[in-house]
This record gives sequence, C-alpha cells and structure tokens, in this order.
Amino acid sequence: MSWIIELIKLKIKRVKRDLMQSLAILFFSAVVLASPEASSDPLLKEDVSVVRASCASDGVSQAKKRFFSVTSKPAAFGDLPYFEIRSFKTSNFVRIYYEPKLYAAAKIKAGCLIGLLDLLAPIIPDSRRNVHWSAMVVTTDEKYTPPRKKDELRWVNVLTNGKWDDKSVYFLIHAMPHEEVHLSQARSKSELPRWFLEGHAEWAALHVTQQIKPEIAKQRRQELSTAFSQLKSAHLTTWGGIQVKKEAIDRQLTPEDREKMANDPTYSPAGPFTFGPGDYTEDDENESGRYGAALALFDYLEKRYGIATTHVWISKVIASGNAEQVTALAEEVFGQSIKEYIE
Repeated sequence: MSWIIELIKLKIKRVKRDLMQSLAILFFSAVVLASPEASSDPLLKEDVSVVRASCASDGVSQAKKRFFSVTSKPAAFGDLPYFEIRSFKTSNFVRIYYEPKLYAAAKIKAGCLIGLLDLLAPIIPDSRRNVHWSAMVVTTDEKYTPPRKKDELRWVNVLTNGKWDDKSVYFLIHAMPHEEVHLSQARSKSELPRWFLEGHAEWAALHVTQQIKPEIAKQRRQELSTAFSQLKSAHLTTWGGIQVKKEAIDRQLTPEDREKMANDPTYSPAGPFTFGPGDYTEDDENESGRYGAALALFDYLEKRYGIATTHVWISKVIASGNAEQVTALAEEVFGQSIKEYIE
C-alpha cells in the first residue's frame, strides 16, 4: 500500500506544480507587457536624446563631434571595407562592414550603433572599457557568409534594395543589442542556462530599444507575451538541453515494457540502453514562448526588487560562470526562490 500512497502524493505534487506554473504564466505575461520603461533608469537619461536623433537621421553629421569617432578602413583581401566607430565615453568600439555600394547607408548608422552600445553597457551591466563589440555587416546579399575570424563575431543585416526598411531597422535597434549582450555574457567562459542567457539578453536589449524606438519594443513584447500565454508550462530548466529521442528508447523496449509505460507514466524500464549520435535532440520546443517566459522573469525581478538589485544578481551569476549557482544566487540576492518559475 505504501507505493500507492507515494504515487498519490507524487500526482498531487504535480497538480500543484502545474497550477503554480499556470498562475505564473498568467502573471508574467502581464508583466512582459507592463514592465517599467528604461527611461526611469538614471544610467540612460544623459545620452538618450542624442542616440535617438542619430538613429532617426544622419548620426555622423549631427552627433559625431559629441560622442564618437568614425574611421574608414579599406577592404582586406577577400573581405569588405568597414567603418570603425569608437565611443569617446567608454573607449569601446564596433565595426560596420559594408558592400562598397552601401557606403552611405552604413555610415549614416554609425552614430546609432555605437550609441546603442553605450546605452546598453550599463544595463547589462558591463563596465569594461575598450570592448571590441561584435560587428554588423550591411549587405544586399542574403547568402553572404562572413570570413572566419577568431577575434570578431559578425552579424549580417540584409538591406533589401540597399535601403533601410522596417526589417533592417529592427535588426539594428533590437537584434544587435540582444546579440551584444551575449558577447558580454561570454566573459563567464562557462555554459550558463539558456533561459538566463536569453532572458538577460532580451531584457537588456529591450531597455535600450524602448528608448530609441518604443514601437519596436512594444511589438516585440506583444509577440513574446502572446507566445508565453499559449504555453502550458515553460520548463525553462530543460530549454536547450540535450534529450534522448523517444523513438531511440522505444526501439529497445519489449512489447511488455511499452504497454507498462503506456499505462503508468512513472514506470521506468530496466536498461541498459545504447544510443548513437542520431539519437539525441536539443530541446527547443515552444521557443518564442520560452523567450517570453525568460524575459518575464527578469522583468518581474526588476519590478519587484529594482534594477540595482537585479544587476547584483546578474553580475554574480556571470562572475560565477556556474550554471548550478544561478538559482542559489537569486535566493541569496533577492531572498526569494525562483525555482517555481523555471522548472
């Protein structure tokens, strides 16, 4: 009889867990849409108007003397020419590679890109100087492949018909800051959980996007909130994890074992099992919803505990580089467990 009691307890526990996750999804979906705007952060107020003007028009002529320099570099053999843009404020720099015919289109966004990164750094937070940010390539070639370089990562922004449109502007204003957060995270030189990496990147990037193009931030939040609300359970802890395919197990089971598993989800057939390279898959199911869930957790922590305390947690996690310490550090910093929101 004891095993029956334990099974009942297990099922009750699962029902309670699913209920908590459902409530968390409803609550966090609202938080994604109603998160505080980054304009409330004093770290950003100083330069927002300058960066906004640079992104809206010719940033080189309007703001070059104020906060950045641009150096034109010729193309190396088999490569593209580029602009190297350096911030006077942080000494950080970024490159924009371009097709020769896109010289003007690339140069006009120089101030915008370095301005976005100057606003992004304190939100991450990343106080380093002389950071070589990941480069952006502007091209009309959808099949363009950057040359391999150990010291630089490039992100390709395709300009249809050689002009800035909604898609390419979104890439510049939101996707680039998101990817630069990942470059900053790489300081940990460790594999942190995907939910932390992506939630952190979306959260920090949206802080900047909200200041420069609030309509883009609103659209992105709506997309992620809708996807998140459609999840039954986010299961963030398994996101990006390697799983054995069900068919790889099934083919090694006896008919009796298959029948027992169908009738009792808690039944675990005895091994051993043998798996090959094709028997594994990465858990990327419901990816948009999980982005929304991860973002919502960061928004929630900021809203409840403030951005300064959230920064303390982020910094501790990146400094530790230890995936096993992420939730423990959250409990240490916030005095609250976050396990129920990610499991």
